[in-house]
Amino acid sequence: MRQRPLTKEQREMLSKSPHVIKMTDVYVFFSSSFINKFCVDYHAGKTADAIFLEAGIDPKILGKTRVDSLRRHYYKNWLPKHMDEPARKTVTAEEASNAKMRHEIEYLRQEINALKKIIQADYSADKNKD
Repeated sequence: MRQRPLTKEQREMLSKSPHVIKMTDVYVFFSSSFINKFCVDYHAGKTADAIFLEAGIDPKILGKTRVDSLRRHYYKNWLPKHMDEPARKTVTAEEASNAKMRHEIEYLRQEINALKKIIQADYSADKNKD
């Protein structure tokens, strides 16, 4: 199903939303924080229309195809990565920041262990030469 171009009035209404970061005559691009919030809330059982209305965006302006686009994103990209997570209301900025820091710390630990092994291998090779 092809999306209908947005009218000038629709574009003006959508441009007022802080969640819309870019727009063409046909496409609407949402902020990554809104997309994440949409996925979390949809996973928690809210309807797509209710999520848009809470965000101050009339789903009728977007049309069924654009709303379904975010649903497809949820099922294709978001859900496989979060399948084991229980449904929760929303992810706060602090929770997201903490998760990112935990991931970075774990990654740095892996790098340190790899460097230790390289240093140990170099040390052992130098020791065997003597």
